Amino acid sequence: MTANSKVLIVDDDPRVRGTLSDVLKLKGHAPLTAATGKEALERIEAESPAVALIDLKLEDMSGLELMKEMRSRSLLDTACIIITGYASQESAIEAMNLGAYSYLRKPYDVDQLLLTIRRAIEKLEAEQTLRASEEFSSSLMKNAPTPLLVANPDSSLRYVNPALTQLTGFSPSELLGKKAPYPWWTEETLEKSREDFEQALRQGLRGVEELFKKKNGERFWVEISATPSRQKGQFNYYVASWLDITERKEAQQRLEDTFIDLTETVSRAMETRDPYTAGHQRRVAELARLVGEKLGLSADELQGLYIGALLHDIGKISVPESILTKPGRLTQEEWSLIQVHTRQGHEILREATLPWPVAEMALHHHERLDGSGYPDGLSGDQLSREVRILGVCDVVEAMSSHRPYRPARSREEVLKEIEGGRGTKYDARVVEAMLEMISAGALEAGSPHT
Repeated sequence: MTANSKVLIVDDDPRVRGTLSDVLKLKGHAPLTAATGKEALERIEAESPAVALIDLKLEDMSGLELMKEMRSRSLLDTACIIITGYASQESAIEAMNLGAYSYLRKPYDVDQLLLTIRRAIEKLEAEQTLRASEEFSSSLMKNAPTPLLVANPDSSLRYVNPALTQLTGFSPSELLGKKAPYPWWTEETLEKSREDFEQALRQGLRGVEELFKKKNGERFWVEISATPSRQKGQFNYYVASWLDITERKEAQQRLEDTFIDLTETVSRAMETRDPYTAGHQRRVAELARLVGEKLGLSADELQGLYIGALLHDIGKISVPESILTKPGRLTQEEWSLIQVHTRQGHEILREATLPWPVAEMALHHHERLDGSGYPDGLSGDQLSREVRILGVCDVVEAMSSHRPYRPARSREEVLKEIEGGRGTKYDARVVEAMLEMISAGALEAGSPHT
């Protein structure tokens, strides 16, 4: 039997009340009785029965009037079953509109009445369980320290918890009902945020990082996880949680800046041995980063390309200074010693636990698509994207700069070299990007390479 099996019998006929009480007791219910509407209201307020069997005609009020009074007093946790011998279609419709669970005519079948009571109690308990679950979920979301939101399929905001409004500075009235783009989206992440929202609708999100803005304009970083809710295969809404990672991102940025500073310091320290090529690595690194941007590399890939370019000639630390600064043309033996710098650079960098192929860039930046480069004569697909970019940037910067054994080459000579090798010695897409940069003044005074 259910937890609350109290059934209130509201009828002005004592024989009906007695008969129904006996039947209900036999079936494990706890019957209560009331002869009038007033008495029924008192019993409902005091006993909170699960079900009330209400006769349509009572001495002081009708069963419909009793239901209206129950509604006005918010006594809605008692399921009402109207029982009458004076039924009409209009009264049945009105009873159902008032929230009656069912409507039975006298004489009724006892088994049917018991079945209706049982189903009314089951429905009531299911509603109470659902309501308790919703209240529990609402309490969790309201008191959660993590910012939470619920969005509908049309992107309109259905719910935002206090933690989210506190973080963003926007009040619920400024957010609820709003559709994407949301007030906290930044221009920099607008398109990415749209894509993330669409993915959240389709399959959810896990650990997506976004840069948002507060109402006062302050920027902050969040890590987003979102779970869609579906019923019968149809998307209903999704719940998203934020983790404020601003401090972590700032610390990461400081660490990255420190690492780049250290790398640039190493690069400058190397160049003190070779004053004629001072700044070469930094200029190549800047050119490589600009080419990478034109080719659509990600922020992480651009950083790796920049770091690798800063260190690509680190192997020259093993080359005698007398050779590096020799004013005349190098002998074949001296040139062989120069070429060894690629392998020495690889040896220096190969144990470094960096997330980018910097050792490979040092080893292969003199390789060419047609296999004419050194030290391994690689060709075609054997050359990584980073090596292809670095190779062109290294050639352009070296030709544009003064060397002890030759003056800087002219812009026309540089163009002739890379245009002549486009698609053969050098990657065609990299050359195209470099030609655009040269056309825009990349080799002029004040450009990134100087």
